[in-house]
Amino acid sequence: MTIRAEAEPAFIRLLQQVLDGSELATGQLVRTYGPCVARTVRRKLDRQMRGKFDSDDFTQVVWADFFAHPSRWADFRHPKQLTALLQRMARNKVVDEHRRRMT
Repeated sequence: MTIRAEAEPAFIRLLQQVLDGSELATGQLVRTYGPCVARTVRRKLDRQMRGKFDSDDFTQVVWADFFAHPSRWADFRHPKQLTALLQRMARNKVVDEHRRRMT
């Protein structure tokens, strides 16, 4: 799989390196965008769930799902696209767990 290099060259290079299996690039991606995921998780966790779940657990689940499906992000050309996907994934993970707890 190859990423189209049009908009943000450094971002495109980073994603391509991740796709190519670079552990350094993967670490950089997680360090750079991880705080965004963690903030979103913390914002969505209500008080009841905070006592039962660690926000790091949700963050790890988001990253695991992200890396398991590179077809979702292989065509990204801008960091904002990645940020939006990660935030949506984080919100959905927390909401899904909240729904499971409510039923």
